[in-house]
Order: sequence, then C-alpha cells, then structure tokens
Amino acid sequence: MTTIVATLPKVELYCRVTDAMDRFQAGELAKAAGLPEGDDEAALAARLDFDSPEGFLAASRWQAALIRSPKDLEQLAWRTTRRLLADAVVHAELAVDLCALPFNAKKAVAALDDGIEDAVEESEDAFFSWSLVGELHRGCDATTAMAALEDWYKASGPRLCAISIVGDETIPLGDLRDVVARAREMGLALALQVGLSGRPRDLAEVIELRANRVLHGIGLTRNQEALLHLRAHRVPVMMAPALEVKAGRARSLAQHPILKLQEAGLFVTVASVSPGLLQIDLTGQLESLSQHLGWRLDTLRNFTLRSVEAAFMAPTSRFVVARAVENWQHRPKLTGGDEDTGFGM
Repeated sequence: MTTIVATLPKVELYCRVTDAMDRFQAGELAKAAGLPEGDDEAALAARLDFDSPEGFLAASRWQAALIRSPKDLEQLAWRTTRRLLADAVVHAELAVDLCALPFNAKKAVAALDDGIEDAVEESEDAFFSWSLVGELHRGCDATTAMAALEDWYKASGPRLCAISIVGDETIPLGDLRDVVARAREMGLALALQVGLSGRPRDLAEVIELRANRVLHGIGLTRNQEALLHLRAHRVPVMMAPALEVKAGRARSLAQHPILKLQEAGLFVTVASVSPGLLQIDLTGQLESLSQHLGWRLDTLRNFTLRSVEAAFMAPTSRFVVARAVENWQHRPKLTGGDEDTGFGM
C-alpha cells in the first residue's frame, strides 16, 4: 500500500518548520555555527535523539536555534516544501515559534514565501496551498509574545490562521491568556497541546479558551467533561503517532490510543508535526498506522477528508482541496533515483 498512500492527496495539519529540518541541513548549519555536531554525525544523532517529552522539547529547541538568518529559513522552507510536494501534500499548516527566530517577522515571512514559491515553481503542475500557525510556548514572556504576535499578524496577513500553545504543560498559562484574547480579536483560531508533556487530569483550559483544536490529546478519554465538550463542539483532536510513541506517551503504534479516541466519538486527525526530527513524513505515519492497526485505504482516505474539514483554511481553498481528495485515483508515481523526495523511511 506504500505507493498508493504516497500518491493520495494529503493535508498536513501541523508541520513545525524547524522540526522539518533534515539531518543533512542540521549538520551543515551546525558546522557553519562552529558546533561540534557539524563534524560528528554520531554527536548530531545523539543531540537530536530523545525518548521523553522533555527530550523532545530539548532536541526541538536545539534544532530551531540553528536557524540564524533569513537565508537559512528560506533554504529550509524550500527543502520542506519539496518534501511535502513529493509526499502529495496539497495543503500544509506550517507552525513557527513566534518568539524564536533571531530576525523580525517581515524577514521571516519573506523567507518562507521565497523558499516555498521556488519549490512550487520547480515542480510540474503542482497544487499547493499553505498557511501559518504561530506557536507560543508556556512560560514565555507574555509581553514579548504579544509584540511578536502583532508583528507576525502585520507581516503575514491572512497567512496567519491560528496560534498554538505548546511546551511544558505543567506551566500555567498566566498572562498568555491576554495574548490568546488578542489573537481572538484578530480572528485567529486556537490550538492547545494536551497530553504530550503531561497527564491531562484537568482540561479546564480547553473549555475555558474554547480551543478550536487539541494537539495530541493523550489521556483525553479519562475526562468525561472534556469528552462531552469536544464531541458537542466537534473539536478536532490532532494526533502525531510517531512523535507520541517516540516521546514515550504511547507504548507502541499497535497500542496507540487513537482508536480509543475514535471509539469515544471524537473527531480525530493525523499530522506529522516533526518530520525531519523524527525522520518520517505524513505518508510514513499513515502507512505505519495502516500496518499496525489494520487500516484499509478507505480509512486513510477518510482521515484525509477529516483533515480537510479540520484545517484552518479559507472556504475556497477547502473546496479545492476536498475535490482533489474526492476525485483522486491512484496512479503510480515515478521519481528519479537521486531526487531528494523524503527521509528514506
């Protein structure tokens, strides 16, 4: 089924841009920065390996810090888009930490635009739409976050569709509530990370802030009030099985709680989140789920259609993307042997 899944038009609901960096570019940037990982592949692999939520956050932060200039980001956007196109992704939400880059939002958006546009222009007959999700980490300075949100909103216009609150879930939101309120005034949606770096015993924030999407959702089935709220408001729960298993939040793909959430009546979707860091793209995730959970092609196709519905995108784009999925017929995909099309998984 691998070839069939590879050609199925897909929606990438959450791709963290700096986590999409492959090991080659990470090594090159580390070398340019004079870091020892730039000359030692084993040290680089060790730096980016993890087996816990804390390890994941540390690896992600280290890799993000390698982006030091708009040119670095443009190259990353180009390489990431090439992989998304090779993965038959027709729409992608690219998540960017609003406070992490060492240059302003205007330069960052221009770099993303240039890299993505170049990659699309190099591909024959490629349809690709994209939007931005602004990440804010729990514990970040609320004043800095508010200023960053304003800058990104001004620089990106309608590209910025949502903000997400991620990071260490044991840290209270505090004054980030004011940033969320401002984002709502801007018309932006809200995604909340739940159950990746903590056990979601208290899901009051999901209800209080009227989250438009839950990220990960490990442990949701233990909270009946949250289940009722999510079902009643059809709030999508976006899972990233490869990440959740790698971080130790699920024992294995075969024991992943995605089926429990579906059986509880929740609106469940799948995204890759950190394809470069994990070295597995959306096709790889869906293919692994089909192998371990016995999913057929119809199940995978339905997941894609749910992703279209869950995506933060304009109605016109939603219609075009939905039609692309509904009208899809499998055709073998031929690529050159030396073409950079994926992570080799």
